[in-house]
Amino acid sequence: MPPLHRPSPPVPPLSSIPRHNHQQHHHLTPPSPAAATTIYAITIVIYTATTTICRASNDLGRCWHNLQSRNASLTALTTKMVERWSLMATLSDDECKEDCIEHGEENENKEKKGKKKMN
Repeated sequence: MPPLHRPSPPVPPLSSIPRHNHQQHHHLTPPSPAAATTIYAITIVIYTATTTICRASNDLGRCWHNLQSRNASLTALTTKMVERWSLMATLSDDECKEDCIEHGEENENKEKKGKKKMN
């Protein structure tokens, strides 16, 4: 039995075909070459960083421990500085100058004593 051929639908005249309206359809435009290059570069950086971290994973535990201890020291130092600044904010200008001079002399004396011990 021969295959049945359906007659093709009649072609409408061009004037009856609705024109493409840009506001109706939002097509994704391909990224510009600069954007594509940037995305590619970022991907390479992430890949390289991940690979490096994976290779260094044996040292990560030790590194993390060191980082935590340094962070604790930095936090303590920052707390002292904030306390000192808030104290200085409550002092008048003259009191502040006297306080700063006293501490400056203390620091100089400590440095001199330290140098004498080393010699």
